[in-house]
Amino acid sequence: MAGQLKRAVAHARAASDDDERPLVGLDALPRTRAYLESLPLGLDGYPRLWAKSAIVRHIQNNSQVRIVGLPASLQDWLELPTDKLWIPQAHTLALILALVEAQGYPAHSEAERRWIRTAASDLFSSPLYALLMRAVSVRLLLQGANLRWSAFFRGSTLAAEVYGEEAELFLEAAVGLFDHNLANIFAEVTSAAMDFSTPCSPGRRVELIDCAPGRVHYRVSW
Repeated sequence: MAGQLKRAVAHARAASDDDERPLVGLDALPRTRAYLESLPLGLDGYPRLWAKSAIVRHIQNNSQVRIVGLPASLQDWLELPTDKLWIPQAHTLALILALVEAQGYPAHSEAERRWIRTAASDLFSSPLYALLMRAVSVRLLLQGANLRWSAFFRGSTLAAEVYGEEAELFLEAAVGLFDHNLANIFAEVTSAAMDFSTPCSPGRRVELIDCAPGRVHYRVSW
Protein backbone atom coordinates (compact mmCIF):
# COMPACT_ATOMS: atom_id res chain seq x y z
CA MET A 1 0.00 0.00 0.00
CA ALA A 2 2.78 2.43 0.90
CA GLY A 3 4.51 1.71 -2.40
CA GLN A 4 1.29 2.37 -4.32
CA LEU A 5 0.84 5.68 -2.53
CA LYS A 6 4.38 6.76 -3.32
CA ARG A 7 3.90 5.92 -6.99
CA ALA A 8 0.57 7.76 -7.07
CA VAL A 9 2.09 10.85 -5.48
CA ALA A 10 5.06 10.74 -7.84
CA HIS A 11 2.71 10.51 -10.82
CA ALA A 12 0.60 13.44 -9.54
CA ARG A 13 3.73 15.48 -8.90
CA ALA A 14 4.90 14.94 -12.46
CA ALA A 15 1.48 15.95 -13.78
CA SER A 16 1.55 19.12 -11.68
CA ASP A 17 4.47 20.38 -13.75
CA ASP A 18 1.84 21.47 -16.30
CA ASP A 19 -0.16 23.37 -13.67
CA GLU A 20 0.15 27.08 -14.45
CA ARG A 21 -1.45 28.41 -11.27
CA PRO A 22 0.72 30.87 -9.29
CA LEU A 23 2.89 29.32 -6.58
CA VAL A 24 2.54 30.23 -2.90
CA GLY A 25 5.15 29.12 -0.36
CA LEU A 26 4.92 28.52 3.37
CA ASP A 27 6.74 31.79 4.06
CA ALA A 28 3.66 33.62 2.71
CA LEU A 29 1.30 31.79 5.10
CA PRO A 30 1.75 33.22 8.62
CA ARG A 31 -1.46 31.73 10.01
CA THR A 32 -0.43 28.28 8.82
CA ARG A 33 3.10 28.64 10.20
CA ALA A 34 1.69 29.71 13.56
CA TYR A 35 -0.65 26.71 13.61
CA LEU A 36 2.15 24.26 12.85
CA GLU A 37 4.30 25.78 15.58
CA SER A 38 1.47 25.75 18.11
CA LEU A 39 0.43 22.08 17.87
CA PRO A 40 1.14 20.74 21.39
CA LEU A 41 2.07 17.27 20.12
CA GLY A 42 3.35 18.26 16.69
CA LEU A 43 1.93 17.23 13.33
CA ASP A 44 2.45 13.53 13.96
CA GLY A 45 1.34 13.50 17.60
CA TYR A 46 -2.29 12.49 16.96
CA PRO A 47 -2.08 8.93 15.61
CA ARG A 48 -5.70 8.01 16.35
CA LEU A 49 -7.27 11.03 14.65
CA TRP A 50 -8.12 10.77 10.96
CA ALA A 51 -9.82 12.68 8.15
CA LYS A 52 -10.96 11.77 4.65
CA SER A 53 -8.54 12.76 1.90
CA ALA A 54 -11.56 13.99 -0.09
CA ILE A 55 -11.56 17.14 2.05
CA VAL A 56 -8.17 18.32 0.85
CA ARG A 57 -8.81 17.11 -2.71
CA HIS A 58 -11.98 19.15 -3.15
CA ILE A 59 -10.64 22.26 -1.45
CA GLN A 60 -7.57 22.15 -3.66
CA ASN A 61 -9.79 21.84 -6.75
CA ASN A 62 -11.15 25.29 -5.88
CA SER A 63 -7.75 26.83 -5.24
CA GLN A 64 -6.51 29.63 -7.47
CA VAL A 65 -2.90 28.86 -6.51
CA ARG A 66 -0.53 25.95 -5.91
CA ILE A 67 1.10 25.63 -2.51
CA VAL A 68 4.75 24.60 -2.39
CA GLY A 69 7.43 24.32 0.27
CA LEU A 70 5.36 22.68 2.98
CA PRO A 71 6.88 20.00 5.22
CA ALA A 72 7.21 16.85 3.12
CA SER A 73 4.50 14.96 5.01
CA LEU A 74 2.01 17.73 4.22
CA GLN A 75 3.09 18.30 0.64
CA ASP A 76 2.62 14.62 -0.19
CA TRP A 77 -1.00 14.64 1.00
CA LEU A 78 -1.63 17.80 -0.98
CA GLU A 79 -0.58 15.96 -4.12
CA LEU A 80 -2.42 12.72 -3.35
CA PRO A 81 -4.72 11.93 -6.31
CA THR A 82 -7.48 10.13 -4.38
CA ASP A 83 -10.38 11.08 -2.15
CA LYS A 84 -11.10 7.73 -0.49
CA LEU A 85 -8.30 7.39 2.06
CA TRP A 86 -8.20 8.24 5.76
CA ILE A 87 -5.21 10.50 6.42
CA PRO A 88 -3.97 12.17 9.65
CA GLN A 89 -6.46 14.74 10.94
CA ALA A 90 -3.79 17.21 12.08
CA HIS A 91 -2.28 17.13 8.58
CA THR A 92 -5.71 17.70 7.05
CA LEU A 93 -6.48 20.68 9.28
CA ALA A 94 -3.11 22.26 8.53
CA LEU A 95 -3.76 21.86 4.81
CA ILE A 96 -7.26 23.30 5.09
CA LEU A 97 -5.84 26.39 6.78
CA ALA A 98 -3.00 26.64 4.25
CA LEU A 99 -5.35 26.39 1.27
CA VAL A 100 -7.70 29.01 2.70
CA GLU A 101 -4.88 31.39 3.56
CA ALA A 102 -3.09 30.90 0.24
CA GLN A 103 -5.99 32.42 -1.70
CA GLY A 104 -4.74 35.80 -0.51
CA TYR A 105 -7.96 37.24 0.87
CA PRO A 106 -7.83 39.34 4.06
CA ALA A 107 -8.18 37.08 7.10
CA HIS A 108 -11.82 36.46 8.03
CA SER A 109 -13.06 38.83 5.32
CA GLU A 110 -16.34 38.23 3.50
CA ALA A 111 -14.34 37.26 0.38
CA GLU A 112 -12.46 34.60 2.33
CA ARG A 113 -15.64 33.33 4.00
CA ARG A 114 -17.38 33.11 0.62
CA TRP A 115 -14.47 31.10 -0.83
CA ILE A 116 -14.63 28.66 2.11
CA ARG A 117 -18.37 28.14 1.61
CA THR A 118 -17.88 27.52 -2.10
CA ALA A 119 -15.14 24.94 -1.51
CA ALA A 120 -17.22 23.20 1.19
CA SER A 121 -20.25 23.10 -1.09
CA ASP A 122 -18.12 21.46 -3.78
CA LEU A 123 -17.20 18.71 -1.31
CA PHE A 124 -20.76 18.24 -0.04
CA SER A 125 -22.20 17.99 -3.55
CA SER A 126 -19.67 15.39 -4.72
CA PRO A 127 -20.98 11.89 -5.53
CA LEU A 128 -19.48 10.46 -2.35
CA TYR A 129 -21.36 12.81 -0.03
CA ALA A 130 -24.36 14.29 -1.86
CA LEU A 131 -26.81 11.71 -0.52
CA LEU A 132 -25.55 12.24 3.03
CA MET A 133 -25.99 16.01 2.89
CA ARG A 134 -29.12 16.61 0.80
CA ALA A 135 -32.88 16.50 1.30
CA VAL A 136 -33.11 17.00 5.05
CA SER A 137 -34.45 19.86 7.13
CA VAL A 138 -32.04 22.08 9.04
CA ARG A 139 -33.26 20.50 12.27
CA LEU A 140 -32.52 16.97 11.03
CA LEU A 141 -29.23 18.08 9.53
CA LEU A 142 -28.09 19.38 12.90
CA GLN A 143 -29.56 16.54 14.93
CA GLY A 144 -27.46 14.21 12.80
CA ALA A 145 -24.40 16.47 13.00
CA ASN A 146 -22.06 13.88 14.47
CA LEU A 147 -23.17 11.21 11.97
CA ARG A 148 -22.25 13.54 9.13
CA TRP A 149 -19.08 14.71 10.89
CA SER A 150 -17.92 11.10 11.27
CA ALA A 151 -18.11 10.63 7.50
CA PHE A 152 -15.25 13.12 7.26
CA PHE A 153 -13.43 12.93 10.62
CA ARG A 154 -12.57 10.21 13.15
CA GLY A 155 -11.39 10.93 16.69
CA SER A 156 -13.21 14.26 17.05
CA THR A 157 -16.94 14.86 17.50
CA LEU A 158 -19.63 17.41 16.63
CA ALA A 159 -22.63 17.35 18.95
CA ALA A 160 -25.80 19.45 18.62
CA GLU A 161 -28.43 20.60 21.09
CA VAL A 162 -31.42 21.68 19.01
CA TYR A 163 -34.33 23.73 20.30
CA GLY A 164 -36.88 25.68 18.26
CA GLU A 165 -35.07 27.29 15.35
CA GLU A 166 -31.73 27.49 17.12
CA ALA A 167 -29.02 25.04 18.09
CA GLU A 168 -25.81 24.89 20.07
CA LEU A 169 -22.98 23.00 18.34
CA PHE A 170 -19.99 21.64 20.24
CA LEU A 171 -16.90 20.50 18.33
CA GLU A 172 -14.67 18.45 20.63
CA ALA A 173 -11.15 17.38 19.68
CA ALA A 174 -7.66 16.98 21.08
CA VAL A 175 -6.34 20.13 22.75
CA GLY A 176 -4.72 22.48 20.25
CA LEU A 177 -6.06 20.78 17.14
CA PHE A 178 -8.63 23.48 16.34
CA ASP A 179 -7.28 26.99 16.79
CA HIS A 180 -9.31 30.18 16.38
CA ASN A 181 -8.61 30.35 12.64
CA LEU A 182 -9.88 26.82 12.07
CA ALA A 183 -12.86 27.45 14.33
CA ASN A 184 -13.84 30.36 12.08
CA ILE A 185 -13.32 28.27 8.95
CA PHE A 186 -15.62 25.55 10.25
CA ALA A 187 -18.31 28.12 11.03
CA GLU A 188 -18.42 28.77 7.28
CA VAL A 189 -18.34 25.04 6.53
CA THR A 190 -21.39 24.60 8.77
CA SER A 191 -23.12 27.45 6.97
CA ALA A 192 -22.42 25.75 3.63
CA ALA A 193 -23.85 22.47 4.95
CA MET A 194 -27.07 24.25 5.88
CA ASP A 195 -27.50 25.26 2.23
CA PHE A 196 -28.21 21.61 1.48
CA SER A 197 -31.26 21.52 3.75
CA THR A 198 -34.81 21.43 2.39
CA PRO A 199 -36.02 24.09 2.24
CA CYS A 200 -32.83 26.17 2.07
CA SER A 201 -32.50 28.65 4.94
CA PRO A 202 -31.38 32.06 3.58
CA GLY A 203 -31.62 33.58 7.06
CA ARG A 204 -29.24 31.10 8.62
CA ARG A 205 -26.55 32.28 10.99
CA VAL A 206 -23.59 30.42 12.45
CA GLU A 207 -21.88 32.29 15.28
CA LEU A 208 -18.61 31.28 16.90
CA ILE A 209 -19.25 31.63 20.64
CA ASP A 210 -16.04 30.26 22.11
CA CYS A 211 -12.84 28.49 21.08
CA ALA A 212 -11.45 26.85 24.20
CA PRO A 213 -8.76 24.15 24.44
CA GLY A 214 -10.37 20.96 23.19
CA ARG A 215 -13.80 22.46 22.53
CA VAL A 216 -15.34 24.89 20.04
CA HIS A 217 -18.83 26.25 20.68
CA TYR A 218 -21.13 27.57 17.92
CA ARG A 219 -24.67 28.96 18.00
CA VAL A 220 -26.79 28.30 14.92
CA SER A 221 -30.09 29.94 13.98
CA TRP A 222 -32.27 29.74 10.89
